[in-house]
Amino acid sequence: MIVSTDNERQRYSQELAAYTMRQWTAARQSLDRMRAVAVDEKRFMTPAELAYERSGRASHPSTQTYQPPHKRRSH
Repeated sequence: MIVSTDNERQRYSQELAAYTMRQWTAARQSLDRMRAVAVDEKRFMTPAELAYERSGRASHPSTQTYQPPHKRRSH
């Protein structure tokens, strides 16, 4: 049977807390960078592009469905 000492438990707790904080900080920095890039990209959009994006009709090109050209009916 292995018995942990109070010092070992305390050290483990501190190491786990430090690891968790590093992971949280890395995730937060990544999110902040992504938001900064999004803001920079919008800075170069025309007013019409911004209005279209805000309207909610804009979607990512990979999610748009293919619309074949309309064919004329012959009478």
